[in-house]
Amino acid sequence: MHDPRSEPVESNFRVGDLAFFLLLDFTKVPFEEMLPRDVNARLNTEGVYAYFQYVSTSGNRVALQKRWQKWLKQHKPAKVSKPGTLSHESDRVDPPKPQ
Repeated sequence: MHDPRSEPVESNFRVGDLAFFLLLDFTKVPFEEMLPRDVNARLNTEGVYAYFQYVSTSGNRVALQKRWQKWLKQHKPAKVSKPGTLSHESDRVDPPKPQ
């Protein structure tokens, strides 16, 4: 019997998919904002599988990449002052201090 609490299984998961979800997490951009309307319409019934069906079509991963590039240019983060900090000053996290 399938465990409904387990994560979705996707056999064609790529590093770009990880980048997509990490960018969503880091920027707090809603998942729906980066996806085309027709994919958004299917999210309520298909969930994340609507995303994976979308990116399985040739050229759609590149389209998402371009959408992120455009978003990042429009929302250019503050300059990173030192390694170990996030790009927005309000989200700044200092690296742990050695003990």
